[in-house]
Amino acid sequence: HFVQEIKEESKRCVKIVQNLLDYARAPNLNRKPIEINSLLDQTVEFAAGHADFDNINIIKDFSAKIGVIEIDDDQIRQVIINLMLNAAAAMKNGGDLLITTRKKNSMIEIVFKDSGRGIAPEHLKEVYEPFFTTKKKGTGLGLAISRQIVEAHLGSMDIESVVGAGTKVTITMPLA
Repeated sequence: HFVQEIKEESKRCVKIVQNLLDYARAPNLNRKPIEINSLLDQTVEFAAGHADFDNINIIKDFSAKIGVIEIDDDQIRQVIINLMLNAAAAMKNGGDLLITTRKKNSMIEIVFKDSGRGIAPEHLKEVYEPFFTTKKKGTGLGLAISRQIVEAHLGSMDIESVVGAGTKVTITMPLA
């Protein structure tokens, strides 16, 4: 029993150190033209098989003919998975996760909207701070790293939340 706990905590420590190194190092982008809807489709299909999504209804509302963006698909995939896992954690008893894409002028918006517990207003301003977390096993680096990746792509990340009603994360990035 104790050996298993030690193994788990050891894995957690390795993950924290890796996340710290990722955060400290500016993202090195390997950009290529990507059709964002297909990247989202693949990533959502992959993540949806995870046990965290058992009671979660994932709804995709992707705009047709959205266009191509120049991104590092591995890094943006990491952001997508992180945002999906955050949404799942906020909906422990199930709920809806709506993922939307749309074109807005020369930009593309990707919106993740969950029906979870929401983020308290006093925590909302701290969610991007490294090591800030409300999760028992969280490192507090997921959103900090995600925002850093999005900003390296000349984009922005915006979070709106209402306690008891859910959270909406909007990523905006330039079209190629």
